[in-house]
Amino acid sequence: MKDILKVIIVDDEYLIRNLIKLKVNWEEVNMEVVGEAGNAEQGLELLEKLKPDIIFTDICMPSINGIEFSRRIMEKYPRIKIIIVTGYDDFEYARSSIKLGISDFILKPINSSELMKTLTKLRSIISSEKNHEKEYNQLRIHVKESFTILRDKFLNELLLEQLTYEEIISKFDYFMININSNCNTFQIALLEVDNSLKDGKKEENEILMSMQCFNIIKNFFMEDNYVIVFLDNWRRISILSNSEKIDLLGSCKLLKI
Repeated sequence: MKDILKVIIVDDEYLIRNLIKLKVNWEEVNMEVVGEAGNAEQGLELLEKLKPDIIFTDICMPSINGIEFSRRIMEKYPRIKIIIVTGYDDFEYARSSIKLGISDFILKPINSSELMKTLTKLRSIISSEKNHEKEYNQLRIHVKESFTILRDKFLNELLLEQLTYEEIISKFDYFMININSNCNTFQIALLEVDNSLKDGKKEENEILMSMQCFNIIKNFFMEDNYVIVFLDNWRRISILSNSEKIDLLGSCKLLKI
């Protein structure tokens, strides 16, 4: 079931607010009027409290007019759809607000079919935007979950000399890998887990032992900003260092897992 969209109506004329409510089949467009206000100040308070999807506002209101009201809304909530209610005499002035991001205009006297057409169109736009946002968020989650896999793939390509210098620099930055600008030396150590176990669960035990060793080594070098621990394509534990202060061979001897 589609989410019910929230609507608030801001107009200093009670009759106009009531007409908008009465001339729309809210169930058909799957929307609900959750609040109404007689001026922009009250409208801004409602906005903060109710977080609507759509706002109707009259262009001519005391103190803060509909254009200024819309500008304040768009500054803070650019995704909210705004429908300006205007008389024919003010229509050209209302059109000047398009650059603010106004979604549509409704001319007085208010026509029921025009209202329904406008709201149906906005319903479709909002639904499309929410779907795109959902897809984008899912993609971000996927990228985040895949970050370690992608980083290890890059490091393996680096070891196999499959990348250009420009690609290396770019990906170091993307994967947030620290480079010691005062050191032009890299050290690499490859560690293999002893797989001499002779039982029916050799493969399972080898994987478990490899992961246990990997975690121990990763924790050992955790405080070293210029050391990266990862698994290569052959499931060997790889330690890459870009620091002259670290004796990688000596560190590996100390580990002796």
